[in-house]
Amino acid sequence: MPSMSVKYPENHSPEEISRSASLPLKPVELPLKHEAPDTVDPRIVDQTWFQFADHHGFEVRLDLRGIVNAYSRVFVSISEIGVFDGRWKPFMGLASAEVHNVVPHDDGIVIVRGYIGWDSDINVRLSVFVA
Repeated sequence: MPSMSVKYPENHSPEEISRSASLPLKPVELPLKHEAPDTVDPRIVDQTWFQFADHHGFEVRLDLRGIVNAYSRVFVSISEIGVFDGRWKPFMGLASAEVHNVVPHDDGIVIVRGYIGWDSDINVRLSVFVA
């Protein structure tokens, strides 16, 4: 029985195969750095978020260099955001939003693919948790 797996050339890395023309997004806030090691749950490596506007299918590259490698456990959620009381805040709008794939790479770039169920660009936030 033939294998269903895609065979990639041996001389290519996952980073080369996953190349994108777009530049990686930078975090909205710098990742949390705690001063006293005993005040942090050692299983939590980092948490931050990224904001962008898009619609239908999206693929973004998140810049988490120095925090993430290919063996990191990276969890991403998505929510629509808007300005309330002068600050960007998440809210439950009419659009649906989904995260489909989250792929961390050794160079610290995390590729996130998903879908926003709206016909024009809306503002969304990707909340990222690294364990």
